[in-house]
Amino acid sequence: MIKPFIQEFVFSDLDKNVNFIHVTDRHSAMSIIESGFFFENPLYKTADQVSGQDVWLDFWWHQRKFYGNQIIVLSMSKLLLDHCSLLCKTELNSKINSFQLLNANKIERFVDGEIQLNIANIFVKGYIDLVEGIIYKNEKFDPNYYKQIELNLKKYKELINSEKKEKTR
Repeated sequence: MIKPFIQEFVFSDLDKNVNFIHVTDRHSAMSIIESGFFFENPLYKTADQVSGQDVWLDFWWHQRKFYGNQIIVLSMSKLLLDHCSLLCKTELNSKINSFQLLNANKIERFVDGEIQLNIANIFVKGYIDLVEGIIYKNEKFDPNYYKQIELNLKKYKELINSEKKEKTR
């Protein structure tokens, strides 16, 4: 069973934030704290949204414990994600999702058509070392960080417009 102080870290602020968790090894966990969380879109293929139930967390952990002993916790403000969702619908005709607007990387498509994304390290709440029973909090964590959104919105508009031009040729 996952210890109560770990449950508190994973489940805290679910009234204001949307939390995701991912299992990895120690080296990767430290790298994610420094560089952010890299994933192929959509986010839910790589990380699981926290439901808020301790039974769920225990079940989740037993399914994934073979991937590592560190649990990464990502957290974004619900207001921020709602704002991103609205921008995606109104400005980009829902061609991208909210998490793409939070991307900290240069936006580029790969050969297989997927976009490699990076949730900025500012959205990494921290990680839990289950072997040592220690929570490593990210000092830079801010679930309300928004500065990248407008820049990414502009980049995605340009990307979508360039794809439209290529299709009409």
